[in-house]
Amino acid sequence: REPVKVGQDTMRLLKRSQEVAGLTEGGFNIAIGPAIDAWGFYGRSQIPEAAELVALRPLVDLEQIHLDPLAGTVYLVRPGMRIDVGGIGKGFTADLAVEVMKNAGALGGVVALSGDIKTFGLTPDGTRFVFGIKHPRKEGAILARVELQDEAISTAGDYEHYFEWNDVRYHHILDPQTLQPAHGCQSVTVVAREGVMADGLDTGIFVMGPQRGMELVEKLAGVEAIIVDQAGKVLVSSGLKDRIQIIQ
Repeated sequence: REPVKVGQDTMRLLKRSQEVAGLTEGGFNIAIGPAIDAWGFYGRSQIPEAAELVALRPLVDLEQIHLDPLAGTVYLVRPGMRIDVGGIGKGFTADLAVEVMKNAGALGGVVALSGDIKTFGLTPDGTRFVFGIKHPRKEGAILARVELQDEAISTAGDYEHYFEWNDVRYHHILDPQTLQPAHGCQSVTVVAREGVMADGLDTGIFVMGPQRGMELVEKLAGVEAIIVDQAGKVLVSSGLKDRIQIIQ
């Protein structure tokens, strides 16, 4: 086993992933993949035995992913580790796509990658782009509408990939500390200048919970959030209140 050579964009993505992990106190973790597999959220769902999760903990240690930007290499220290950028890669790609469109002469537009959205400029009539935020408990309903300009938006919710057992919902957003589904939120929507930040922060804030998550948002420049806590209460960050319409 030896370090693997990666391209510049991949290295940038991995470094940004580490940045978001630091901001969210480890709530966002690109090494979580083996635990996701154990729960089977994308295949045959199951509740892992406690001993299995304990055995997996060394494999989700983000500190064991070694990046060497000068050499352009990545090294996973422990056999069985893997990197999963599914929680941040679409936002990163949306940022790249917007730059391509701008360089081609586009003055405004939207890039949408499976729910991760990045806007630039204004609509043809000179107004901001308006997007709906899905209600986490009402199928087909909109929780709120928000206006965006030169911003990205991304949502993490416990309704995306989940199963229920004995009236308990087990969803795919795992707490890297416990390897159990994170509790405290139904959904977290993040608005940020960069898609990579919106995409990564929504998962990390979901794990942090509504109180600590909103405290983080209020400290970050250019970042706003709409958090629906476990009881269904809607929390809106201070910088977003004048351009959001709560519908419920």
